[in-house]
Amino acid sequence: PWPVAVVGAGRVGSALARALARAGWPVVAVACRTAASARRASRFTGAPAMRAADAAALGRLVLVAVPDDLVGVVAREIAPWVQRGAVVAHTSGVLSSDALAPVRRRGARAASLHPLMTMPSPAAGAEALPGTHFFHEGDRGTAPVLRAMVKALGGMPVAVSRRGKALYHAGAVLACNDLVALLDAAFGLFGRAGVPAPRARAALAPLVRRTVENVLALGPARALPGPVARGDAGTVARHLAALRGRPRELYLALGRATLDLARLPRPRRAALARLLESRP
Repeated sequence: PWPVAVVGAGRVGSALARALARAGWPVVAVACRTAASARRASRFTGAPAMRAADAAALGRLVLVAVPDDLVGVVAREIAPWVQRGAVVAHTSGVLSSDALAPVRRRGARAASLHPLMTMPSPAAGAEALPGTHFFHEGDRGTAPVLRAMVKALGGMPVAVSRRGKALYHAGAVLACNDLVALLDAAFGLFGRAGVPAPRARAALAPLVRRTVENVLALGPARALPGPVARGDAGTVARHLAALRGRPRELYLALGRATLDLARLPRPRRAALARLLESRP
């Protein structure tokens, strides 16, 4: 295992550092923007806290786990200090390894490594890493190091193209972040119907879980339920008459996407298309 330095030990960086240390990889340093964050990360991971430049100088594998907008800033900050031949990988889902061009110019090898997992806290993130898919790309010679690291964590490494990062990450956002917003809208409609929030969440939980399981097992088209899939224009019209504002906009947009999946006779499809093209 290579000595690992983590620059940006927030939720993702701290989770990776702790899990790597448990897996037997030497985590030689963690670095954060503030002293308080560095102390918390050091207590959580067991690694010494120091400045980003000093941490980068110690690592043969440097993980840059900072917000997307700061990846380039950190790359310029640590570039004079990285070891020649070191692998420097950022954890952004949307950026490619080109965001680390400053370290590449100093003789290090640049890569990106994105764990496809939600991490509400460092502890939860560390526990969730086994079984997680890690999408990676980068310079020649980076893949073996990153794949070995991911396998040590119990994860599954998957190569992604440099040009495909934005599309890959947008898909992940639709499946995770936007799903949260969609469920929030659903909870809100239950609330307007007089169902208390805890009861709404409890009632929808098995429905949502089973729907996701069906989609993963059968594929979207075969798992599609609901009035659009049945061609039930009357039900869709009643929904639209009751909806206002943002929930109505969501219903219309997602209804049109659902119609693309539905296998309906042409007359029913046409009737639904007319309804779903209506505007708020």
